[in-house]
Amino acid sequence: MVKKIQMIVFFGFFSINLISQVPEIFPDKIPAPPKMVVRVKQFAQFIERFNYEKNFYGNDIDSSFSSKISRKEYISLLFNNELFYNNAVHKVIQEFINKVCYESDEIFLDEHSENILIEARCLIEYKGTQEEVTLFLNQEKEDTGYKWVIIDIRSDILSLNENTNSNVFLSPISHELNFTSLQKALTKDNNLKNIVSQDYVYNELSAFLFLISVGQIKFLNVVSKRFHILDIESYYIIVEEFNRDSINSGWLISEIGSNILPLNEYMSNLK
Repeated sequence: MVKKIQMIVFFGFFSINLISQVPEIFPDKIPAPPKMVVRVKQFAQFIERFNYEKNFYGNDIDSSFSSKISRKEYISLLFNNELFYNNAVHKVIQEFINKVCYESDEIFLDEHSENILIEARCLIEYKGTQEEVTLFLNQEKEDTGYKWVIIDIRSDILSLNENTNSNVFLSPISHELNFTSLQKALTKDNNLKNIVSQDYVYNELSAFLFLISVGQIKFLNVVSKRFHILDIESYYIIVEEFNRDSINSGWLISEIGSNILPLNEYMSNLK
């Protein structure tokens, strides 16, 4: 408990100290509330600050800035400060920052990396009812640049019924009976996987796109999104937006942990 309080006090002191330094670091800027200046307003800004490229006003970092705030300190401000309350997580954060800022081999993020995954919670309308789906997107390179593409989807409404009723199948003599058993087999109450090849892999994204194309699903809006970043060897970090009246707000790291999986396997393990 004492260590937890010490960590809270440390981060609070560092934040207050940082607020007091903003006017000194930028004496020629129009006065603005420090909370608004320090807030990470966009994901691109998160990348710029993580890479120690831009200061709070979006200008290139110079010696005046770096003499007051190091890259380690700057990156520490990109974490949701509640993570520091957990001693185990705090240790992981320290190890992570030390790895990223190792002088002879610093690590930087590429905003167009194929190892950045967006998890977007979305609302759709299906059969007159609003339903929630989760889309997964990452970036794909084209001749003219990059674009976001959907690579997977999760939703209960797109799941196949997989009950254990194994009595429904197409018998070896079905061809002699003009496959009349298909009428019984092809119903929503049966395990449809019993009547397709064992090699068949159901694709929820294909089903979603088909239902969109025939007008049975209407996309409404994105409710929330978060970024999964797998570019730092042995780690994953999740970045999401915190809307609150605090210097520690905007697009911040909400979760950090160990990871050795490639993107597709990592995504498969997400619940």
